[in-house]
Amino acid sequence: MARAKASELAIKAKRLAWAVSKKPRFESLGDGISLGYRRNQGAGTWIARKSDGRGGSRQERVGLADDYQAADGEHVMTFAQAQARALSVAAAPGRSRSVTLGAALQGYEADLRIRNADVANVARLRGHLSPELLDMPIAKLTARDLSRWRDELAGKRQPSTVNRVSTALKAALNFMAGREQGLANAEEWDRGLKALPDASVPRNVVVPDNVIRKIVDASYRVSEPFGLLVEVAEITGARYSQIAGLRVQDLQGDTTAPRLMMPSAKKGRGVKKVRHRPVPIASSLARRLAAHASGREGEEPLLLKHARSSWRRSDHTRLFARAIRFAELTDEDVRPIKLEDVTMYALRHSSITRQLLRGTPVRVVAVHHDTSVQMIERNYSAMLADHADAIARSALLDMGEADHLPNQ
Repeated sequence: MARAKASELAIKAKRLAWAVSKKPRFESLGDGISLGYRRNQGAGTWIARKSDGRGGSRQERVGLADDYQAADGEHVMTFAQAQARALSVAAAPGRSRSVTLGAALQGYEADLRIRNADVANVARLRGHLSPELLDMPIAKLTARDLSRWRDELAGKRQPSTVNRVSTALKAALNFMAGREQGLANAEEWDRGLKALPDASVPRNVVVPDNVIRKIVDASYRVSEPFGLLVEVAEITGARYSQIAGLRVQDLQGDTTAPRLMMPSAKKGRGVKKVRHRPVPIASSLARRLAAHASGREGEEPLLLKHARSSWRRSDHTRLFARAIRFAELTDEDVRPIKLEDVTMYALRHSSITRQLLRGTPVRVVAVHHDTSVQMIERNYSAMLADHADAIARSALLDMGEADHLPNQ
């Protein structure tokens, strides 16, 4: 007897061999129901499709494929699990019209968590939405509703903040539209959440080296663990979330060129696979970090706030403000910026600027700071201009006061 041909969608190796495409590949499950697979840059997406019997169809995203993660049956699914979910979804038509904005945020938050991305984006967004908006079905959201919300927020926040929050809202809406066929009113969202102009002016807070030394010294007076945290931030230029994510095994201090294997940030699109990049550190810092981590296993946090408590989101904010007070700094010390603008993130801006002005290639600066050349060029153009001027000037051929040249 001939054996039934196995579905290509069921074979992970075959799925991953396909080219990335926005168009899913569908296989019929019978009764007008099909299961599709969309090949993405990261994990693929399972999609249910139900024919309406009139030449049209309704589609809904049912979950991620188990291309890179083990299936949990809820968010990440095997082929068999996706088949069962597709049959269940297809049997419940019309649900998309009642999905609220609050439900969309919950789904988007779960998706970010699966992809190891930054779920704080949703928390920040939720804090700016009224209960009335959260309870509104998103199929009924109009451009007027969204632009009114955006304009009210603009009256209380900086344009850059408004655009950042609006982008998160649009991402949540587009995520739900990918799951629910009846929610494809993206044109309304684009018009209602149009970015505010003149909001992307770089506001880089760069602090002089002598002031940074005072801040690091003052941070050690706040506490030794906080001093280590700030010194790592100063010398690596990494984001707080990356530093807090360091593990004991990420310290490579027993060499003549000590370094930290800095984890990548949870920024950007797609499934976030955490990678580590080597970042050089001073030998003295390596010794202090080794002493601080003594007795802990490789998978444990490298930096602890105290005892067995690791650094959590925003734990550093008040302590850094205290260090600024201990350093006895004034606005005069940090001109042209104001002292109130100096936060821990200023250490990152200062690190990037210092490397650019000392002739480090832009590509190396970008890799070192886990960002892109495009972001460096966009946000540090003034420093790049100084950098380019210095390089070009060093190659000038000065003719001096040669006798054969005409007098001017």
